[in-house]
Amino acid sequence: MPLRITDQQFALFEAARAAPPKAKRPRPFRLTAGQAQLSENDVEAQIVGFLKIHGWRVDRQHVGRAKWPAGGWLQLHPEGTADWFAHRPRTSPSCLYVEVKAPGQRASREQELYLEMARLGGYLAGCFDSFPAFHAFYQRHFPGEA
Repeated sequence: MPLRITDQQFALFEAARAAPPKAKRPRPFRLTAGQAQLSENDVEAQIVGFLKIHGWRVDRQHVGRAKWPAGGWLQLHPEGTADWFAHRPRTSPSCLYVEVKAPGQRASREQELYLEMARLGGYLAGCFDSFPAFHAFYQRHFPGEA
């Protein structure tokens, strides 16, 4: 079926086709990349990688509940539990609890209580928002290692 348009529609089409295309004005170039920010996952990868290189076994401690495939719920670690538990035989101390935060973030009240309980139990425990903060802590407790 042929397309039917009025003379007025055809005149508008011809005028639009004959007009030169409008050029978009380019945006000015700006070299402002901004400050790169590390995420909690970045800091976590640095700390966990460091511990593994130095012979620690590092286990993730998940918080909350999980559903079994067959149904029912499994209670994981309680609220406030540190993100990571590291252990290594034949060192003193041989266990370390690590809570990792994004740069500039702080541990929750529950997390601070958990870390304090671990310290009272004789374990090393800390909350870190950067690798340099963790590394300074590590060097204090394991001098000459890193």
